[in-house]
Amino acid sequence: MASSEVMKRLEQRATAAEQLIAVIKRHINEFGHRSHRLMEDDIEQWKRKLIMAETSRGIRQFSGFTASSNPSTGTSSSSKPTLTQDSSPSTNKGPSDPPKQTGESKKEKKNKEPKKTASPVDEPPVDVGRLDLRVGHIVSAKKHPDADSLYVETIDVGEEKPRTVISGLVKFIPEAEMNDRMVVVLCNLKPSKMRGILSEAMVMCASTPDK
Repeated sequence: MASSEVMKRLEQRATAAEQLIAVIKRHINEFGHRSHRLMEDDIEQWKRKLIMAETSRGIRQFSGFTASSNPSTGTSSSSKPTLTQDSSPSTNKGPSDPPKQTGESKKEKKNKEPKKTASPVDEPPVDVGRLDLRVGHIVSAKKHPDADSLYVETIDVGEEKPRTVISGLVKFIPEAEMNDRMVVVLCNLKPSKMRGILSEAMVMCASTPDK
């Protein structure tokens, strides 16, 4: 009988760890999508700054590029002489059209390069070893004074002082069975108040057919 109870507890801990890993993966994916959106906004801002800097210096490459949707061949042909005049020292290197195309392609590459570098940030590695899971002993457990579905537990996890942990297990485990019990505790969570009492960890519990 004792060995079967130990096996059940181990199975409960394993399923709880799998659920926790799934939750962490979901949060990491959401963070990756948000960072990707922020990178796209930064790229658009730098595009605007680049266009303003070019126009302030008298270079009309971007004005002709943005109006390329209109079939105005006259404007594109008129802009070519201005570029050849600016590049008069290098007239012997070749025709004026190829340098203009290379200049525009370089600007397009500059605008596209941040998108390529932002792709690895979308999928950060998941490190389960960062979870501080410990076996703790419930010294005492009582109902929360302001919440009928919560327990306030004092758990010894091998530190100088026991930790105060709040768990929503009233509907699943009687209060008498909570006291003097060994549990798995996640200890590296940020402490947070629940109904006025600070919870310093989280008790790992397996799911039931009801929930």
